[in-house]
Amino acid sequence: MRAPGPELSDAVCPFNKLMSLAEAIARFVPDGVAVAMVTSLESLIPFGAGHEIIRQRRRDLTLTGPIFDIVVDQLIGAGCVSRVGPPGSAT
Repeated sequence: MRAPGPELSDAVCPFNKLMSLAEAIARFVPDGVAVAMVTSLESLIPFGAGHEIIRQRRRDLTLTGPIFDIVVDQLIGAGCVSRVGPPGSAT
């Protein structure tokens, strides 16, 4: 049961940043950018984001991060990646 109070709508929260993963990838991951995909523990690998990047056919990405796992292999195999490097190598 919800606590009583105002509904969270555009009237109450005009700067709602909630969006789908597909919208976020389309908006924030254009072709040619640097992406830090795997910067956490094995259990937190962003498979959904990686697969959405593949679905949207992003190209010429630079992947950076301290750990590279299967999602990076999938992105490379799908032709999304042009460069892979350690953290800070995107510049």
